[in-house]
Amino acid sequence: LIDRVENVNASMYNVDRRVAEERWMKPGDLVFFKGIRNASGGNNGLTRASSRFVQDDNELSCESLSVYYRFPDGMLDRYRMKNTRITFFTGDLFRFSSIRRERGLDYPFSKTYTLQIQTTF
Repeated sequence: LIDRVENVNASMYNVDRRVAEERWMKPGDLVFFKGIRNASGGNNGLTRASSRFVQDDNELSCESLSVYYRFPDGMLDRYRMKNTRITFFTGDLFRFSSIRRERGLDYPFSKTYTLQIQTTF
């Protein structure tokens, strides 16, 4: 969090949304994050690790889910099919967390879905 928001070099790297929207910008701002490098490239002071950046990570996620249905053999006898089943797989279905994270190039979030039909003749 320190390197993504307070010690970030916005002129050289893509930055977290919090750098632009949730940091100190003008006198009187009451925000969690201090300002970033000034326009001349100077640093407004390197932030050292402290307890201010320790966060409780309460998380509930579904990393993968698999559901299948096996058809009764008698149902597909006229097609000479046995042990027929249809399966649905998914990955990264959902994630709830007390820590707000931005997903980007370094840690993308993608959902995958797979439908599989399997049988023997």
